[in-house]
Amino acid sequence: TMVLAGTARMEFRVQEFLFPGGPVQAEYVQLFGLNNWGGSCCIEAYEFEVIDAELGGMPSLLSPGNVALPQSPALIPNGAQVVAYSSRYDANHSPENMLDLVWGLPWASGSGQPTNQWVKIRLAGGDLYTLTGVRISPRADCCQDQTVNDFKVLVSTTTDDDAAFTE
Repeated sequence: TMVLAGTARMEFRVQEFLFPGGPVQAEYVQLFGLNNWGGSCCIEAYEFEVIDAELGGMPSLLSPGNVALPQSPALIPNGAQVVAYSSRYDANHSPENMLDLVWGLPWASGSGQPTNQWVKIRLAGGDLYTLTGVRISPRADCCQDQTVNDFKVLVSTTTDDDAAFTE
């Protein structure tokens, strides 16, 4: 089910997007990047978190030495897993990068693929969570025109099959 259609700003800071229809249940979440800010290479996202209605929490700051661990069930340190993705630029730009809280490279889709790129995430423990929104951070060190611009967030309560992520 599509729960959000949004536009991320081209600026390096955590951007929060709440689901306009209110809280939703999910075991799987799909970030679907429709386009970037005009770059010909790819779509990039530096950080992606879901907001758990029960935990809330502060967004991660993505800085060296950050000792606060957000409780988002979409983060690798909390048990989330990338289960599928459309493409990646190379092994150094894998989709896990936007879920790991490590200062470094973002997820970047394959070269020459600046539209319709996606990542499917199984939330921590394969449990159902009540989500209220997402947080996204663009890449700041370079290539800002490759940052995700328009995007959708889809959820599934059952499986990572494409049919479960209907609009």
